[in-house]
Amino acid sequence: VVAVHFTEDGTASQQDFLTGFELDEDVIGRPVDMEQGLDGSIYISDDYSGTIYRVTWGNMQASTGLGAASQAKDALADLAGETLESLVAQGAKLYADNDCAACHDPAAAAEGVQVKLLDKLKGRFDIEGLSALLDTPPGPMPRPDINDEERRALSVYLLSK
Repeated sequence: VVAVHFTEDGTASQQDFLTGFELDEDVIGRPVDMEQGLDGSIYISDDYSGTIYRVTWGNMQASTGLGAASQAKDALADLAGETLESLVAQGAKLYADNDCAACHDPAAAAEGVQVKLLDKLKGRFDIEGLSALLDTPPGPMPRPDINDEERRALSVYLLSK
């Protein structure tokens, strides 16, 4: 996110305002829109992580609440052994059938494809959150043609990796 500054003669310059959406060539966010709140805060939506950032100034208080995925110790803890194994196996098949590796596995991706590794999902999502993302994925990810039960299985598989 950049800030554009105008001078008296009408020229403009830009400066970084909010950075950190790429970490070690891994995209972790993509800001897409910005609105100013009544209190002067700036709200920035991120269509990659599904986050809304609140940027404040001065002595404003920032929220200290954590999202559900941050509070969860293990997103798969409530699944029993055989249920977990079954969902992981079903999810692995869906991952293969939908050719997810073409975009998420360097060994399977075509030359020139920017691979998006899925190795940090556990810290960002629970099963329901990841299922929701698969139902309405951020661009350029296509929406897999799967039902709610299959989205859940694919989410369990991805969180088990």
